[in-house]
Amino acid sequence: DYGAIAGYGVMRTPALVVDETLVLSGRVPTAAQVHDILAPRVA
Repeated sequence: DYGAIAGYGVMRTPALVVDETLVLSGRVPTAAQVHDILAPRVA
């Protein structure tokens, strides 16, 4: 749904939204970068 994607302010894909917060946009992260993004958000 392009409207929902644009609602997060995504101007370039790929993008990653976590807990309704845009955390990455416009590049493909490495596995380590994904880990660093997600680790603090895991309870």
